[in-house]
Amino acid sequence: MSQPCIRCGYAVATSRDLPNSVAVVCAECSSKSRKRLLLAGGIGLVVAGVVVVFLYREIRLSAVPRIRMPFADMQAVDRILPTDNAFREYDAASLTAEPKGVLAPRDDWNSVPEAWRIWLEENRFALLLIEAGAGKPSAMVCLPHEQTYTSMLSVAHHRSLHNLTLLEASRCRAIGRHTEAWRWLRIAFRHSRHCGMHAMHLNRLIGAAFHSQAVQAIMIWSESADVDSEFLQRAWLDIRKDFAMTLRPSETLCNQYYFERNTFEFRLRSSGVEFFRPERNPQNPVKAWLDCEPERGLRLIDLVYANWRQQIDLPRRVQSLLPGSQFGLFVNSADKDNPVDAETLERWCLSSSVARNFLRYNSAFPKSLRTETTLQGLLEVSFAARIYFHRNRRFPASPGDLEHLLPDGWPEDATSDSPEGLSYRCENDGLSAVIWCAGYDGDNDGGNIDTQPNDESYDLGFRLKALNARGK
Repeated sequence: MSQPCIRCGYAVATSRDLPNSVAVVCAECSSKSRKRLLLAGGIGLVVAGVVVVFLYREIRLSAVPRIRMPFADMQAVDRILPTDNAFREYDAASLTAEPKGVLAPRDDWNSVPEAWRIWLEENRFALLLIEAGAGKPSAMVCLPHEQTYTSMLSVAHHRSLHNLTLLEASRCRAIGRHTEAWRWLRIAFRHSRHCGMHAMHLNRLIGAAFHSQAVQAIMIWSESADVDSEFLQRAWLDIRKDFAMTLRPSETLCNQYYFERNTFEFRLRSSGVEFFRPERNPQNPVKAWLDCEPERGLRLIDLVYANWRQQIDLPRRVQSLLPGSQFGLFVNSADKDNPVDAETLERWCLSSSVARNFLRYNSAFPKSLRTETTLQGLLEVSFAARIYFHRNRRFPASPGDLEHLLPDGWPEDATSDSPEGLSYRCENDGLSAVIWCAGYDGDNDGGNIDTQPNDESYDLGFRLKALNARGK
């Protein structure tokens, strides 16, 4: 006895006792049915697995809040007119190659090697261009949001321009032409401000290094007895006016943020999976994707910059740094602009390859700017002390004797946690004095300013001595 298969219609042998009402399926159709069932089950499991993976990723990503861009309220840097841009003249000042060897711009002219003197004479025309550039009100080497790590325009090559200017100032001082020497020192000072203007971190730090060299050269110039108190007062006003060109740390931070964002987006567009393999931190791209990169890293970058912005303009003694933070985070109270506490943010950043790659070089930035601000304060106190010396033939016995000369009061020590400001000590019955700050390590060592190369344990400051005749 047989019955037709309900699927294909082929006759299937059946038992005589099997009722005709029972549906019959042949072996071939039954096998196909089992295969389809297994396939559907497998596909279902795969789909469920994919959904779970995406759901896991979205849940993990949602734990990191998305905030508005931390500098959305700050006006973006726009292009400036070429006629107002000092870099037009600076870039036109093509120099011959520097002589071999290291030249400290603060060296006395009599100790300058002959090769450097020849180099100075060969580049007289460049000096005129540098002077023209220094007279400009503004400077911008590039727009930060149009640059990336690989296309960034650095001002490091301006070291030669800076050396040339300070060398000319040293020459003028050595032959007693102190007014002309001051003109070139001021040009060097303004050049340092231009290099850090509308700039990312790197260029701002290069400008700070140029500022440090200019301050040391100005200190030597001010030691001459031929530079009287009236001259010092005029120079002091010039210095205060020129230093006002310096951007606030938060403004430079804004430039750096847009620079980082553009680099981030450029890598994302052009690098493919290599985006997930940051330098010195190789990572499997699949694992990186499961770690919610690069979206998670971008959110963390925004959160870190929002954290920095909250306190970066404050004095160090007011700032609340997170102890041991690898990213220089500040202890913060969660709010709408920065809804994550510093400890959690630090932990998240350490687990994000993208955040580590983009943020690892920025934590030292505030420290360098604190040194720049403090050096400026030391310079202004030294001007006041020398004016006092001209009038009284001795240095002041205490900081209180200088308060009437300092228009903004006694400068704070931006490198220290102490609210007492810069330190001062009169020595040798008023014939010398020491002014100093805590220095790079933040510890006040009592005016130990005899610094050693690459040693941050010493204080940072200057020793003021009785005036010298004709710059000697």
